Amino acid sequence: MKKLVILGLSVVSLATVAEGNLTKLKVAADVVYFATDEVKQHGLPACVASASEQEWAVSLNTATGKAMYSLLVTASASNRKITVTSANDCADAVGFERAHSVELGEVNSSDDYAKSVYLYKADGVTKVGRFVSLYQDHADEFWYLPINNDVLSTSLQRYTPDGGNSSLYFKLLNCGGDGYADRASQVGRNKYRYGGKFYTSMPTSDGKGFQSKYEYRNGVLSCVNSANSSMITYPLDLTLGDPLCGENLCVLKEE
Repeated sequence: MKKLVILGLSVVSLATVAEGNLTKLKVAADVVYFATDEVKQHGLPACVASASEQEWAVSLNTATGKAMYSLLVTASASNRKITVTSANDCADAVGFERAHSVELGEVNSSDDYAKSVYLYKADGVTKVGRFVSLYQDHADEFWYLPINNDVLSTSLQRYTPDGGNSSLYFKLLNCGGDGYADRASQVGRNKYRYGGKFYTSMPTSDGKGFQSKYEYRNGVLSCVNSANSSMITYPLDLTLGDPLCGENLCVLKEE
């Protein structure tokens, strides 16, 4: 299928890919990469790399690109098909065909596309959002659409799982006894203590000093015997947890 777009006094033929289902949506370095299950039938621009022939790219540094990304997120959130028109160049990402426009289509009622991935609290019961796409090239960070009172928001949020590398301080050697934080009202998680559960430090201090601590250095979290008699310490509350996920990390479920 072809569409004619008149630019000034010239006529440009833009190839349009038939309506398809979104199969990939990724953001990296201010560029959106996406793909559908509809195979491209038009002649590809010479700049397109063989490994990315079935993918599209669009820059987020333009108003048009941001609008297209919003439509792609909407398509993902509502299981709607999309139609893509090519710009016939690779201006936004080397080796990737640039999308000139994206059009929302029908809601996909197929069982194969009815399933989505949702973000739940650590209890595995409370649904907090719907997975949209990975955040750039970070395999453990992603975008999601929040769900409030069973209503799906259209405002993207970024989720970064806590690595469990929060520092904790101890009154005893070898990180024995209760742990303390060095700041008030701090949400943290130490993967080696309290079963990896989140904690919140109390708003008021109960004293000073420590004999040992868990510290994250050179990519490793380890216990170090290192005394300090002047640092203010704050006891931990293990009942409050993380505001989004609860007592532990959020979980993903397909349904």
